[in-house]
Amino acid sequence: SGAKGDLVIGGPEVVHFKGAATVSDVHVADRLNGTDLIRWRKAAATGVDLQLEPLKISVSDLLLQQLYAQLVIERNGTTNLGVAFSAPGTLPPADQPLPESAGDDEEEKEKEDGRDERKPAEPAPAATSEPEGEPLPVTIRKVRIVDGSMNFTDRTMTPEFATGIFAMNGTITGLSGAPGTVAEVSIDGSVDRYSSGTLVDPDGK
Repeated sequence: SGAKGDLVIGGPEVVHFKGAATVSDVHVADRLNGTDLIRWRKAAATGVDLQLEPLKISVSDLLLQQLYAQLVIERNGTTNLGVAFSAPGTLPPADQPLPESAGDDEEEKEKEDGRDERKPAEPAPAATSEPEGEPLPVTIRKVRIVDGSMNFTDRTMTPEFATGIFAMNGTITGLSGAPGTVAEVSIDGSVDRYSSGTLVDPDGK
């Protein structure tokens, strides 16, 4: 692992890096059971432009060698990756349903009791001037995946579906946190080591 390039420091909040960086042998573990969620043998980024204030990250090319990911869709619709990267307690455990709104529960109860007394709609609250969450300012022009693999499980199905994808090779072009951005995906791989498949973006590019 390491980095090579130009680093400009202009004060406690001004940090700007341009160059290349490599991070090797990374393992991201599931905090619930300790198994690997994501890991890679090598991640090499070139054309890196990193600015901390305001935050802005752009990468021309990102090479991922021997990338592995484990994706599980639980019965309540949550995913292991969503739970792993969310604040503790914000999502329910996999064996519990997602919470429903209190208003929906009360309306359903009134219908069952035969009351269903509808009140006149109240005017919508005035719009506030508070800004919505800003999109993540990250742009990656091209991601190249070499010899990747993935385990996928869908527990919302009966019986539940699970498969492995191996020998994944291909590219993802145009990754960006900007709203409305659509990346182009072209990845080949073998399903359960026996049959092959291709992943493409929704437009079939």
